[in-house]
Parts: sequence; structure tokens; C-alpha cells
Amino acid sequence: MSVVAPMYNEVDSVRAFVSRTFAALDAEQVELVVVDDGSTDGTREALVDLAAADPRLIVVELSRNF
Repeated sequence: MSVVAPMYNEVDSVRAFVSRTFAALDAEQVELVVVDDGSTDGTREALVDLAAADPRLIVVELSRNF
């Protein structure tokens, strides 16, 4: 199963969101695809750090806010 969520300037909540989403789904066969919609506050960097530690997290980076 794949869960897709957009984010824009959510650096303060990104870690909690990812952690709580995986805890709620509680499955090994799930992936979380987070689309960074051109954030300028460090959201992208936080997502990339989390994705490096958990292969179930996939980050899609948009070039600007759409």
C-alpha cells in the first residue's frame, strides 16, 4: 500500500508526521510518499534525512510551489 501526502513548509511537524503515519499503518508492506511542494524552511532536508534511515519513505521534490 502507498500513502501519498503533500508538504509545504512543515519542518516543525515532519518527523512526527512520518513517525505517526508509520505507527498507524503498522505494516511492513507500506510506503509513504511525501511530496515536498517547494518548501523553503528545511522540510526537504528533514525528509531526505528521514528517508535515508527508512527505505519505506519516498520523497518527491517539486522545483517550486504548485
